Amino acid sequence: MTEVADTLRRLTRDLRGCQGAFVMDFDGLPLEAVWRGTAGADLDAIGAEFAAVLREARQAGQDLGLGPLRGLSVRAQGPTMIFRCGRDSLLVAVVVRSASAAAARRALVDAARQGLTAL
Repeated sequence: MTEVADTLRRLTRDLRGCQGAFVMDFDGLPLEAVWRGTAGADLDAIGAEFAAVLREARQAGQDLGLGPLRGLSVRAQGPTMIFRCGRDSLLVAVVVRSASAAAARRALVDAARQGLTAL
């Protein structure tokens, strides 16, 4: 098991309501993923759709002098996706709608510190 997979496994296990976690690059390509039970998602679709949004958000932050984009939350009718931005990749947690978004953001920051040096 890789260090990244181990970190994703801990995140998915320890974060209440987490259905899965994955790392993707800024082009939207999934690099590693861990899902709870039989849960899963179409990572190619998530990556393709949100990579463009994240690139635009990064550029808008730079244009406005706000500094680097640290993260983004997307709350849908179904699950919520919390993105933590790093230099070269994104750490993403997919949590049930009733889960605490603040707890998910904190967990992503901790996971990035513990095992994902690029984040």
